[in-house]
Amino acid sequence: GVEGFNKVIMHLADIAGGIPVTAPSEFDLKNPEIGKLVEKYLQASPNFTTVERLKIIKFIEFWATSSHLLGAIHGGGSPAAAIIFLQMLADIKSKEDAVKEALDM
Repeated sequence: GVEGFNKVIMHLADIAGGIPVTAPSEFDLKNPEIGKLVEKYLQASPNFTTVERLKIIKFIEFWATSSHLLGAIHGGGSPAAAIIFLQMLADIKSKEDAVKEALDM
């Protein structure tokens, strides 16, 4: 229960690999010299554009490498509050839709 959120973040970082901290920036994508290369080599699935993939990568970077992780470890509050919070996360579809909306996808 209490460690659930931390484990989710760590699994997310494991799945993502090194790309959240090494991904090209928006400036690289818009650069006339290398933008086409970024577009070409970062395209993974025909279901998502390179821009959508970068948005997801940056979202993962935000959660896995920012101060949010420290807050999740040290500022989690009581175990009961953590369990309530994790139960709210159980509706994955609505959370997925919210992330897509936040990332304008």
